Amino acid sequence: YDYFRHRLLLPIHDAQGRVVAFGGRAFGDEQPKYLNSPESEVFEKGKILFGLDKAKQAIAKADFALVVEGYFDVISLHQAGITQAVATLGTALGEFQVKQLLKLTPSQRIILNFDADTAGEKATQRAVDYFKQLGQLGIQPRVLTIPQGKDPDEFIQHNGASTYLTLAQAAPPWREWLIERIFRDKDVKRAADFQQVSQDAVGLLTEITNSLERTHYLHEIAGRLAAGNGRLGVQIEEELRKRIRSRRWSGPTRTPKKENPVNKLLTAEFQLLQIFLNIPEYRADILRSLEDDDLEFSFPLHRRLWQLVSEVMEEAPDQLIPQVQRRMIEDGPLQDYVYNLLWVSEMNRVALMRPSLVMRAALANMALEICQKRYLHWTRYFEEAFAQGQRQAAEHYQAQIHEEHQRIQDLNRRCQMTMEQMASLEAELLPEEAF
Repeated sequence: YDYFRHRLLLPIHDAQGRVVAFGGRAFGDEQPKYLNSPESEVFEKGKILFGLDKAKQAIAKADFALVVEGYFDVISLHQAGITQAVATLGTALGEFQVKQLLKLTPSQRIILNFDADTAGEKATQRAVDYFKQLGQLGIQPRVLTIPQGKDPDEFIQHNGASTYLTLAQAAPPWREWLIERIFRDKDVKRAADFQQVSQDAVGLLTEITNSLERTHYLHEIAGRLAAGNGRLGVQIEEELRKRIRSRRWSGPTRTPKKENPVNKLLTAEFQLLQIFLNIPEYRADILRSLEDDDLEFSFPLHRRLWQLVSEVMEEAPDQLIPQVQRRMIEDGPLQDYVYNLLWVSEMNRVALMRPSLVMRAALANMALEICQKRYLHWTRYFEEAFAQGQRQAAEHYQAQIHEEHQRIQDLNRRCQMTMEQMASLEAELLPEEAF
């Protein structure tokens, strides 16, 4: 099998124990170090956890899942009797994989133990970014960092499986891992390091919506910045609190966007219409989502088409495409546009490759546009009420601003969660998959 030349070959099983692909580990320094079979109808890397078929019962019994970085970490841990270990296949830990694990552990405990090298740090960070969404649901994954940067296999060989399990059980929640990263290699007695840690801490604490949890970590961080000086710690805590309050009420951080938001919204609406016209089984979901969230199309051509589509759906839903084409025969621009929607080219095929994913992203982007408009609306009202001394009205508008801000953050997270998945669509067309 030339695809895996000069590699140790391992079978990859799905959760039911069926072989769906193979993974190869290079001998020597050949690159890439790890190589998977190309993706297929039965093999999607983002939906497979290596070793899950053999770890399911152990995860349920121990009531926690251990996610490590590679095949051989899983094999070593299983050989040592730690059979609740699984691994991703070179991708970030994603929604489908997490849901598989959460079904097996009643207390919803997931422990990450990726390598301490640069690649492992990046993998952990990607997973932690996703865990921010889970944190809103009360799920608090943990991150295990092995001392001296050792991997699980090396640590167990020198210290034994029981010591490793003790470390795993004591692994801190992911927020504490982030805090440790903020302080790592920093000397808070130096002005530059103190400023950097303070700035990073404010960003981290601002994201915590639970006030009790935020206060807990705020107190801890202020104490560390004060280096044991209690009076200074109180002053630092109050200063951090002011900066957090200022950032939370200033609205979403305005950072330069690589993509024009108008083009982004245009693409979202185009793809949603494309799915609606080409894939009938998604029409009910789209109609329901648009109605439930009170969403409307922003661009005139899209609004005209949707009005026409809505009329046909009420009168002859089984004849949607021919009826739409017949009724727009005198509308040249709309006719050309619908032709582009129905004609699947190399440029617009992406929406039809993963319609469920693209549909969610499109709806989230449409909702984000409305929320941002409402946010600006409430901000203007607040500024007017505040300037006129109308305290009660200002407090009401401030509450509306806060609610809208939370919605915007949630929608931004939902959009962000799809970005890696959307980008992976292009990679699926490649003949080889490496990690």
